[in-house]
This record gives sequence, structure tokens and C-alpha cells, in this order.
Amino acid sequence: MKKNFIKTALSLLSVLAGISTLTAQNKIENKPNVVVIITDDQRYHTIHALGNNEIITPNMDKLVHAGTSFTQAHIMGGLSGAICCPSRAMLLSGRTLFNLHEDGIYIPESDITFPELFRANGYTTFETGKWHQDKATFKRAFDYADNILFGGMNPPETGGQYRPKLYHFDNSGEYKDFFWGDHFSSIYFADAAIDFLVQQKNNNDPFLMYVAFTSPHDPRTPPTWYGHSYKPNDVSLPVNFLPEHPFDNGELVIRDETLLPFPRTKESVKVEIAKYYSMISEVDYQIGRILQKLKETGKDKNTIIVFAGDNGLNVGQHGLLGKQNPYECSIRVPLIFTGPGIPKNKRINQ
Repeated sequence: MKKNFIKTALSLLSVLAGISTLTAQNKIENKPNVVVIITDDQRYHTIHALGNNEIITPNMDKLVHAGTSFTQAHIMGGLSGAICCPSRAMLLSGRTLFNLHEDGIYIPESDITFPELFRANGYTTFETGKWHQDKATFKRAFDYADNILFGGMNPPETGGQYRPKLYHFDNSGEYKDFFWGDHFSSIYFADAAIDFLVQQKNNNDPFLMYVAFTSPHDPRTPPTWYGHSYKPNDVSLPVNFLPEHPFDNGELVIRDETLLPFPRTKESVKVEIAKYYSMISEVDYQIGRILQKLKETGKDKNTIIVFAGDNGLNVGQHGLLGKQNPYECSIRVPLIFTGPGIPKNKRINQ
């Protein structure tokens, strides 16, 4: 199993090195399945098992204990306000920031994405959730999909997280018809992932499943039915809290930063942190549903799970709320690998 994992990892690394052609590699027996889970705006210090004693994340904790955590994973930032767009493009294509096209919103055919590489090597590829890139790349990358969100976020003016604008899979790649969801976005994405796992239960062919949540991105309006929420008194004020950023960084009035008035108050920042933690605990719950279905279908024994955040968030640190800056809270993200051949409960500080 370790040999199989290494071969698969090497195939992925060939993408990260910037391959320019798409060719099938040597056949790998008993190829492991791969599940990639991405959260939106989740900074590193938001997982209980990685040192945050104020947050409850039992399912992310399971991944930490079951696998290897890269404790110094950082993104490169971006050249526009929507940092998640270039971050996801870099993850998908292996291109560095200054080698992206249109800050990552468009990925040309010459920049092979890792789902395309897996697909060329006999994997069934599936996506659900946020897709911030172009639809042509989506068509090249995935055999199937459901509950797809094209774009950056769930805007509050159209209903926010409780009314996501979604698409079912369209084999033509045109995606002209959408539907409005009537419940929280994370449920739709977890449901689609679970349905795909059920369909794969008796299928021995390997699959790659890419699950891209829109939580804990704002609007931060978490439900409470899943079992946990936070009050402002439950969370600590950051030690580097400031009412205002000490100088104009060129991004002080961008959308994220207008969610609270200036100057920031200690009380308002703690309210935002409480909502932010609630959103993370909610998406943790949905991740747990996916992990449980992996176990129920028996696929967990031969599945590599990669969990990561696409970028971090200030939420009151340095007088900022957003992620359009190079502070650690904005560019340091969780990155965890679990699965056959991967050391358990290990931290790598590189």
C-alpha cells in the first residue's frame, strides 16, 4: 500500500512541478482512491487538535490523529481581492502565482490540473462545491459532478449560505440552467459527496473526489442544529488585535474589510470570531458525514484524504478582517494527508 501511495504521490508531484503534457503513467495495481476536501477562508489556527483549545472540530481532529499534518503550509496570496481564486488555481495546476492566467480565474489547456492527470490514469473524477475557475477547465477535469457552485461566494443579497446558486452536472459543459438551494450550502456539498460514495460502493475502479466547501467564508450565518455554536465570551481576542491597521496597505476598503465599521471594537471582533468558529464547526460536522460514509462503504481502507484551507483570514488581527495581505493569519493554512502508507499523528514543520 505504501508503494502504491508513493507512486500516486509522484504522479501528483509531476503536476506540481509544472508538466506540460498529459500522458497516462504506468499501471498501478490497487490504486488508492483520493478525496480532496477544501474549506474556504480557514486559517491554520482553527483546529482543536492543532492547538486551538477554544474550537470544537472532532472530525478535523480525526484527520490530524490519523495522518500527517504539514504545520507550515502557506499560500502565495493573490493579485485581486478574491484570494481563493488564485489559491485554488495554484493547487489545481501547480503553477505559482506569477505564472497564473488572469489571477487564476482561467486555466489554459496547457496547464494540466491534477484531476485531469488522475482522469488520464483511469480514475473516475467527481466534484461538488465551489469552482472559482472557468467552465472549460471544469469539463476537462471531471467525469461527474453535482451541486456545483460556480464563482466566489454565496452573496448575502441573494440569500447567502442558505440560498446557494447551484448547478447539476451538465455533460455538455455549458451549464445554462441553475437552481436555488433552500438550505445551508455545506449540506448540499456533503450530500453530493455522500451520494457519489454510495454509487461507488460496489465499483472497484479508483476515484478522485474533490469537495470544495464555501464555509467558513462569509456571510457568517451558521446554523445551530448541528450541535455547537459559540458566544463572544467563548472566544479570546487576538493578542495582535488593533482597532485599525497602522498604515494604508492598499486594501483597506475592499469588500471583506467593510463587514465591520472602522475603528474595530473588541466586542465586534469577538462577535465575528464566534461566528467564524461556528462556521468551522459546522463544516467539520459535514466533513464527518463524508468520513462516516467512506467507512460505511468500505472505501476508507484504500482512500487517501487530503484536507486543506484555500487561504486564511484576519478576523480582527492587525485591525483587518479579510485575507488580502501577507500576514501569517491570511497565508498559513491547514494541510493534512491521511490514508494507506501515510504516518499517523505526525507533524511536519516544513
